Amino acid sequence: MRFYIVNKTKSIDAVGEYNEETKEMTVLKGSVLSDTVVSTGSFRGTRAILKAREGVMKGNVLTEDVSFKSPSTAANFVRGSSSNGLICWKDENGKTLKEVISEVHE
Repeated sequence: MRFYIVNKTKSIDAVGEYNEETKEMTVLKGSVLSDTVVSTGSFRGTRAILKAREGVMKGNVLTEDVSFKSPSTAANFVRGSSSNGLICWKDENGKTLKEVISEVHE
């Protein structure tokens, strides 16, 4: 299933492919990621994001597909800050990943 994170203010335009079976999210090549990575006391993922971005970006654009074990880790990678992937990722109709998953399991 394909999902998106778009934030015009921060120039973010990312596309992700969610695998319902493995619960993994792959951020697709060509996605535009946040140009900043937030470092706050409460968010401890800054180094992990910076490390994951090494060698797979040209400017703010992803040069290859990158897979993550959870939608939230993928959203952190895209947004450069702590994120709830279940509500950040939305389908083409604006439904959150959480909404889509719950509809599938009704």
